[in-house]
Amino acid sequence: MEEENDNEERRQAELEFVTAAYEEEEAWCCCCSDENGDPNDACHVVRRRLFLNDDNYNDNNSSNHTLQIQLTLTMVSRYPSKQSLQVSVQLLQQTTNNQSPTTNTTKATTDLIKLAYDSALPDLLSHCRTAAVSVPGEEAVFVVLAAADEWIAETWPTLLLTLTLASADQEKKRRQEESSDDHLNQSTNVILGRRLIYSHHIISNQKRRDIQDLAKHYNLTGYIKIGWPGLIVIEGLDDACNHFYDDIRKWAWQYLVVRGEMQETCHEDNFESQRRFCHGFQEVDDMSIVADACRQANLESLFKTSMKIYDNNIDESTNNDEMPNSTSSSTTKDFCYATLMYVDHMNNGKGYRKWLRKNASELDLWLWIRHLRQHEHESSKNESNLIEIEKHRRGPFVVAVRGYEKTKVGTFLKRWRSSRVDVDSKGKPCLERKMHVLVEGYYSLVSDENDTEDRKTTINNANSPHHQQQQQDDQEEFVFKSSRADLVKLVQSSMGSSSPCWVEAIESCF
Repeated sequence: MEEENDNEERRQAELEFVTAAYEEEEAWCCCCSDENGDPNDACHVVRRRLFLNDDNYNDNNSSNHTLQIQLTLTMVSRYPSKQSLQVSVQLLQQTTNNQSPTTNTTKATTDLIKLAYDSALPDLLSHCRTAAVSVPGEEAVFVVLAAADEWIAETWPTLLLTLTLASADQEKKRRQEESSDDHLNQSTNVILGRRLIYSHHIISNQKRRDIQDLAKHYNLTGYIKIGWPGLIVIEGLDDACNHFYDDIRKWAWQYLVVRGEMQETCHEDNFESQRRFCHGFQEVDDMSIVADACRQANLESLFKTSMKIYDNNIDESTNNDEMPNSTSSSTTKDFCYATLMYVDHMNNGKGYRKWLRKNASELDLWLWIRHLRQHEHESSKNESNLIEIEKHRRGPFVVAVRGYEKTKVGTFLKRWRSSRVDVDSKGKPCLERKMHVLVEGYYSLVSDENDTEDRKTTINNANSPHHQQQQQDDQEEFVFKSSRADLVKLVQSSMGSSSPCWVEAIESCF
C-alpha cells in the first residue's frame, strides 16, 4: 500500500510538470482503462502532439505538408517503481496549406506518409521506448518527451533528406529524358556559379555527412571548413548551388548566410574545364587552407566576403546577415524576451548553477542568479559573516534569463524542467519540482532621456559577448552578495520602463 501511494504521488508530480511545461494544444493528460481493460483501475496517460514537416522535401512553397503524430505515454499501475512507462505512437492526419491539391501535391503527400509508416514511426517508437527503459525505477515522462524532441530535431531531417535525394534523382532523370528528346546532340550555354556560405559553427557529424552527400548529389566541388566559424565554398551549376543552399538553410543553425556569390557563363561542353576547384568537395579544419585554395584559384575576392570585404566583382547584394527565418526589421534587437523564476531550493547548489549557466550560454542567453537573503535586518558590520552563512543555505533563489528570441527562452525552460538538475535528500539526481515563473514578457533595449546611467550602460553592453561572458564568470561570486535593495536596483537598471512589475515580483519573494 505504501508503494502504491508513493507511485501515485510521483505520477501526480509528473502530470503537474507536463501541465506546466506545455501548452494545452502541445500536450495534455487524461485517464483511461488499464492494460486489462478494467475501468476500475484507470491509468494516467500523457499525450504529446508532434509535427513532422516536409520543408526539406517540398520545393513548392505554395504547398507545404505536415504530418501530425500523437505520442502516448501510459503510466501503468506499478509505474515507476516496478514497471516502465508504456509508449506508443500513431499518425493522426496530414495537412497542407494548398486548398486545391494537384497531382504533384498528392504525390508529395503519398511519399511523406509512406516514409512515416515505413521508417519514421517505427524509428521514433524505438527511440522513445529505449529512453523509457533507460531509467528503471525512475520517472521517465520528461526523459521520453525530451527524446522525442531530440529525434524530430536530429533524425527526422536525415530521413527526409533520403526522400529529398530520391525525389531529386527521379526529377533529374525525367528532365534528362525530356532534354534528350528535345535537344538531341544540341549543346547550350550554362551558368557556372560559386557561393561562399558562412556559419556560426559546423560541428555536428550528421550535418557534415549530409553536406558531403548533398555536394556529391548536386555535383558541386569546393570546401567545407568545420569548427568555429564554419565555412562552405561551393562551385558548380548555378541552379545546383541555389538548390544546395535552399536545402541546408532549412536545417537547425545558430547562424547561416550566403556572403559571397559569383556567376559566369560558359559553354556546356567546356563546363568542367572552367571549374576552379577540381579536387572534389573536401573537408578541412583550418581556415588558411581555404584561403590559400581561393588565392591559387584567383578567387581571393570570394574568400574575402567571409570577412565582409567586398570587391566590385562580387555581388554586394549578398551582404545580408539576416538570420534564417527571422524578420528583417531594423528593430529586431531593440527588444528582448525575459523571464524571472523563483526556485525554492538547490541541494547541489554549485552543480545546479553550473548547469544553468552552461545551458544559457549554449542558447546565447543572458542569465543571473541571486539568493534571497534572509538576514536583511542584521547590521552591515557582519556583512562578510552573513555571506558565509548564506552560502550554506539551500535557498530560496531568483533566476532571470533573457534573449532576443522568445523560442530560445522557451527551450531553456523546457530543458530546465525536463533535466535532472538537482539531487534529492538521498543524493540521487532529480527533477526540479519547486520552481515557478514570477513574471515574463518583452521589454525594450532602447534607452531614452529618462533612463538612468546604469540602465544606459546595461543597454550599451547588452550585445557584447565579452560583457555576457564576464557576467557569467562573476555570477557565482555575486550569488550570495545581493541584498534586497541590490536586487531592486539590479532589476531597475536592467528592465527600465518594464521594471515596476519585476520589482513587485521581487518584493513578493521576501
